[in-house]
Order: sequence, then structure tokens, then C-alpha cells
Amino acid sequence: MRLSHAVRIILLLGWYPALASGQSITTLTPHSRFDTTIAPGSIHQYAFQLESRHSVNIVVTQRGVDLVVEVVDPRDSVIQLVDSPNGRAGPEPVELIAARSGRYLLRVRPYDGREPAGRYTLEVTGWRDARGTREVLAQRTRARDSAAAWLRPRSAPLPPLTLTATITALPPLDSLATRVRVIGIGEATHGSREFGDVRLMLTRYLVERHGYRLVAIEASATRLARLDRYARGEIPGDESIARILESGWIGRRPLRELVHWLRQWNSTHASDPVRLVGLDPQDAELARVDLRAFLSRAYPEAMDSFGPVEHELAVADSQTWVFGDSRVNGNARRFLETVVAHATNDAPLLARVLDSAQVRDGLEAAKQLLQFADFNSNSSDPWVRSRDWVMATNLLAAMAPIVGTRAVYWAHNAHVAAPTDRAPGGQPMGSWLRAALGCGYGALAVTFDEGGFVAQIPNDQEDDLAVSSLPRAPEETIEGVLRTSSKGLTISSWACEQRAAGAPAWLQSPQRMHWVGALFRPGTDPATAFRAFRLLNDFDGVVFVPRVTADELPTDRPLIPARRAEP
Repeated sequence: MRLSHAVRIILLLGWYPALASGQSITTLTPHSRFDTTIAPGSIHQYAFQLESRHSVNIVVTQRGVDLVVEVVDPRDSVIQLVDSPNGRAGPEPVELIAARSGRYLLRVRPYDGREPAGRYTLEVTGWRDARGTREVLAQRTRARDSAAAWLRPRSAPLPPLTLTATITALPPLDSLATRVRVIGIGEATHGSREFGDVRLMLTRYLVERHGYRLVAIEASATRLARLDRYARGEIPGDESIARILESGWIGRRPLRELVHWLRQWNSTHASDPVRLVGLDPQDAELARVDLRAFLSRAYPEAMDSFGPVEHELAVADSQTWVFGDSRVNGNARRFLETVVAHATNDAPLLARVLDSAQVRDGLEAAKQLLQFADFNSNSSDPWVRSRDWVMATNLLAAMAPIVGTRAVYWAHNAHVAAPTDRAPGGQPMGSWLRAALGCGYGALAVTFDEGGFVAQIPNDQEDDLAVSSLPRAPEETIEGVLRTSSKGLTISSWACEQRAAGAPAWLQSPQRMHWVGALFRPGTDPATAFRAFRLLNDFDGVVFVPRVTADELPTDRPLIPARRAEP
């Protein structure tokens, strides 16, 4: 898969280029500033001496290359790993308070072996002795206390996390739900039980109390289309439905519970159903079946050409299950572009000559497969769009047929977030929805203080899943402030205009918040499980879960070998 930054960032934990022998090391001083070029596969090293409790701030600003910045302590242990979700442009800020005296190293390297050459600047922006460090920490304590005080009146406790909980009012969610058309509900990990339960409970509330009638998920578009028909009572719960519900591992249990609840709702609200939509053109086996059936009837002369294209798509798509190499070659992409163009032009005739449903399904399958081939093409073509762009497009398309439709969508916090300062290639889905809907889009982060989760072990030959856990978040994090501002399970929200003004600066500046993707190795340094977010600017609200536990650990996943490079 050509991974979005929201998924691929944890992969860097398993990728380290070899250090060249005789690698030069540059010494940093309190006034250092460098502007330099970094080549693919290179590592730049910078050394600086700190006494215990002294501190330093360093900013590495990327210009055309996605960089990772590591801090190594005097014992040669990596104690910080910084890679903000900003792609190939923007700052990678580092702050270090020395736990012991000695020489520290700062390593700057490309994200992976596919990064091009690029430039970056490195600037030391702060260098403090122990007294200066104490003063800064005291100032930050006051800033965090101010942030917690601001959040407190905008927060409310959530009831116990059950789908059957009766909620008569939830002011922070009510104020958000009444002003927006789309609410994105995030999650800080893909594999924590409580995050699924939060989504289920809040989605039920939005359906029952606020008239939301579309549930969209960061999941297979074709598989969820079939689940939607089941949830609306159009088809029975046969073996194919069970197979879809019990496939994959991310979100398996909450999806199962959501579908069953939607079927119950729709059975008693036949004239006012809730639709279920998958936004992701990955995991597209059913789309390939539909396209083959369509081409065999509409364009039989193209079947010989479709054979290798179908194989390429199947091999690439199989890798999305294990976060492997899902690159799609240019021939497949061009074939799909041709099919979409011809089928769109020929649709009026084809609908009369063939079964209209087959034409509709075939054209939809071709479009989905083209989306998949497009963002996995690794092409510099300016027409290529990101996976987040595709998912945003698919959500708005699903809302279009029914005027006034209000939707809730589930995705990782990194997709839900709506920052306004990203370059177009690095914008998450939430930013595209913000651009399209303005304050009609609401982003709700869901995070946790401590606890467990399921994730796939990166670079594991068996693609094994494992349970990991993280300790209590440090004070100087968003979770540390949420812990201070609330007691227990809490939801907070704020007005759209407060993303820019009228709130404490701490909440509007980059602060660390838990961020764990689908890949994580047990025992990894907890510091790597954080990424910088500007809470008020990137989100419109947040759910805080004090402790999470690992969700189901499926044991029936197929073993999918790593893809071999084509000769």
C-alpha cells in the first residue's frame, strides 16, 4: 500500500539505513543554524554537550524531503523519535531536558529509502541551564493549568460505555452536532476496545437525537456496500455477510455490533433508514469481481488486456491487509482510466443494451479500482490524489443523493484532524472536509491516558498481531491536561471560531498527543507513541478515556507473504 501518513508512520521504527563508516559529526552550540542538503539514505549527525537538568530546543525544518529526527542519549539509547505528520514540508521540533550529563546526538535521516534528496534547516532555538529550565517548566505548568481551566466548563462526563446506555443530553456533543453536517470520530489506536465503544455509543446518540442518517467508515467501500444492503433488510444474513463481518482485524468487533444495531433500527424505521458506507477503495476483491462481469458483457474485446491488470490489482490489494507493498503499475492505472472514460460516455447505450444494475455496479467498481491504482501509483503525475482526498470525495458523494444528509464517519485521529496549514499532498481527510464544508465539519479526537491496544508487529514475517500497552501520559501532553481538567471518561467541544482566537495559547500550539497506527512493536519506547497536534486548531472536540484495554485479537487472519519485486 502506498501508505498515508496516518498509517505508515510507525513503519519507520523498523527502517534504519546503515551508518556509513567515518560518518562525520557536527557540533551544535547555542547559536547554531544550518541550511543543508540531505541525500537519499544518508544520516546527518549533530553532537551537543548538556549537564543534568539543562535543556535545549532544536527545530529541523523540511524542504522537499520527509525527515525523521532522533535524539540519542549518552548511553547510546534513542530517547526521542520525532516525525510530525506534515510530509515533506514543515518543522520537526525537538525539546530535550537532560536526565544525565554527557554528550547527546541528534540524527537527521530521510523517512525511508524512497525519499528524494531535499533540503532542511536546523536551528537551535533554546539552550538553558538548570535554573532556566526550572523557570520554563514553571511557566508551562501555569500554561497547562490555564488550558485545563478553559476546557473544564466545555466538558461533560460520558456514561458507561454500552450501546444500550440511555443518554438524555450531552451538551458538548449537542452543541457540535447541531452546527455541523459531518462529525468525524477519531481514535488514537486502531485496537483499543473502549474507542470502538465510544464510537458506537456516540453514533447511536447522533442517530436517535440529532437525525444523522449516514455512517461512513475508513473501510472497504465494496464490502460495506453489501453490509449496507444487509443492514437495510434487502438481503439475508447469509455466509457472505458473516465472512465480511469476520474479516480483517481493525474494527472487526465494533463493525459487527454497529451493523446489527443498524439492522434493528432500520427494521423499525423503514421510511427513515440509516445508510452504511465504506470510504476506502482498498480491500476491493468484490469490485474486481463486478468489473470482470461488466467487461465481459460490455467490452469483451478488452478481456485479454484485463487479465494482467486484474492480477496486478489483486496482488497489490492483498498487501493492504498486512500494510505491505501495494504499488500499482502504470499499465493498470491507464487501463482503468480508459474503462472509466469509455463506460461513462457509453452509459446511456449500455444501460439499454445490458442490465442497468450491472452497468451501474461495473462503472462504480472501475472508479473504485482506479482510485486504488491512483494513490498507489507512486507517480509524480500532478493528477494523482492521496487516499485522504479519495475518502473525502467518497463521503461527499455518498451524502449528495439525499439533500440535508448528516453523516458521522469513523477513522484514525490522523484522518479526522482538520489542520489548515498542511501542503495539499499532506492534507488529511478532515482538512479536505473543512475546505469543502467550513465549520459544517466537526472533528472529534478520541484519546487515552494509559492502557492497551492491538497492533500488527512491523516487519514480522508472519504478520502477527500483538497486545501492547503504554504507561500514563506525561504531564506535558494533551492527555496530561485532559487528566487535570476532567475526572474520568469525558467529552469536550468548542465553537468553530475558537480554533483561531479567544483560547489559551497552549491549546493552539503543537503539543504531544497519543498516536498509534496499525503497526506497533511491543516494548517500543512510549515516547514514540506521541505526535504533535494543535488541539483547538486540528479538532473541534475531544473524548478522553482514562484507561483503555486491547480489543479482540483475531486468530484467523490468512498469512499473506510479502510481495516479491517484479523482474
